[in-house]
Amino acid sequence: MTFNESKLVDNAFAVPGASGCGGLSSLLVDPFVNSVVGVPSPAGTNTAILESILSLGEPAAIRASEP
Repeated sequence: MTFNESKLVDNAFAVPGASGCGGLSSLLVDPFVNSVVGVPSPAGTNTAILESILSLGEPAAIRASEP
């Protein structure tokens, strides 16, 4: 059995700001990265979507297909 166009959606997670980017220059780099990317960002304002094709199979057939 195959499920085409499966989607897993998460839109309830927070994204923290950058931390430690640029090593010793992080005091300058972190705020720049945050402003370009738009972080930190509170929960409910972000969306991650994983699109895939899911296939179900018998355990023996799945093991046989592994290298």
